[in-house]
Formats: sequence, structure tokens, C-alpha cells
Amino acid sequence: MLRTVFLAFLLSCPGASVYAEELKVAVAANFKPSLDVLAKAFEANTGHRLLISSASTGVLYNQITHGAPFDIFLSADSLRPELLEKKD
Repeated sequence: MLRTVFLAFLLSCPGASVYAEELKVAVAANFKPSLDVLAKAFEANTGHRLLISSASTGVLYNQITHGAPFDIFLSADSLRPELLEKKD
């Protein structure tokens, strides 16, 4: 079930180009092991590859605010995504 929800989420993310061969995903370090498992299923089902960058949420937030080209940000908290949303 989690796999299906995650795949649906990735395919419906605004701003993520599902027609690209690769999606750049920033993921909080505590979620990376789970994402690695889900990425294999995503790639097998779609033919699209996930380029995963993992670090603390704060580090990823800082990279994004300085122009890092991520398509998806999987944060460990809700504050950083809200701050990014307010910046636009």
C-alpha cells in the first residue's frame, strides 16, 4: 500500500517533470533507506530514474534556497516545505 501511495505521489507532484528520464529527489536522511526501496519499484514501473540526494532537512533546505535543482523535497518536518512555499 505504501508503495502505491508513494508512486502516485511522485507521479502527481506539481513541478516534477514526469516526462523526464530522471527526477532529482532531496530526501531527509532518516527516510533515505525507505526511499531506496521505493525507488527500485518506481524505476521498474515507470522506466524513470530517481537521482537521490540525502542530507539533513536543514542542509537540503539551504541547498534549495540557494538554487539546487530538486524536483521533489521529502522533508523530515513540515516547517521547511512551508517556508519554501511562502518564498515563491
